[in-house]
Amino acid sequence: MGGAIARRLKTAGFDISVWDRTKSKAEALQVGPVVDSPAEAARNADVLITMVTGPQALRDVYFGPSGVFTAGADNTTCGPVNETSAWLPCWSTPATATTPGYAAG
Repeated sequence: MGGAIARRLKTAGFDISVWDRTKSKAEALQVGPVVDSPAEAARNADVLITMVTGPQALRDVYFGPSGVFTAGADNTTCGPVNETSAWLPCWSTPATATTPGYAAG
């Protein structure tokens, strides 16, 4: 699903960078530069879209050793954060996109 969205964004004229746990999958998309980490993807991004397989993958992408939150200083007003439930309410408004054919579970 992330690949389809990346291709649509590229077709719409957006400049994007791509990261995937499996680098060859990101390279196969051929939609923009492939970066080495979520932090690198976040550094120069105006908008960050994550497509992951579940809660642990989300934690890894944001809070792991090369996660999004290692890309810069924490400038939030909600204090130090260390888990998804702590930062979501004050950092952003999450969006849920329907994925046809996907059954949560």
